[in-house]
Amino acid sequence: MIRYFSDNLFSAGITEIYNENKETTGYLDLKNVFTSTLSVMDAEQQELVKGKMGFFAHWTVSDANDNKLGMLKQKFTLFSKKYHYFKPNGEIKYSIESEALSKEYDILDDKGTLAAKFERVSHFFSSPAYKLHVINDGYLEEMIAIVMGVGKMQNQNAAAASSSTT
Repeated sequence: MIRYFSDNLFSAGITEIYNENKETTGYLDLKNVFTSTLSVMDAEQQELVKGKMGFFAHWTVSDANDNKLGMLKQKFTLFSKKYHYFKPNGEIKYSIESEALSKEYDILDDKGTLAAKFERVSHFFSSPAYKLHVINDGYLEEMIAIVMGVGKMQNQNAAAASSSTT
């Protein structure tokens, strides 16, 4: 299953989630400019999954009833980009990996099997857009929240790097 979605230029407001036929299958509600929170919604705009940036630079994903589904943390490496997505019990559910300068990422399950792939398909003079290919359809909305969490963490890292050079 393939989905396309994007952040908003000002990281606030509702954006559409599309399939490969450019049909709207859901929505992202980027809550506001000042907080890194979002909701993944179905085509009827019913909230399915939420994501938010927590303390200590981690991204928490929960269902519509605030039951924690997992937590995304960045793993610091020199020549690649790596993240771990933990189950509520602390076990790794997914590892997200990419080469240092690549825009393509693999999402591997706890057995090292490819669960999904995503890539950043645009960003030059526009808000970031993503193409997500999920192997197991049962986790689509959670995967969208994870991808957006990776994007939010990268934005924070870029902002921190630019502020330290000024």
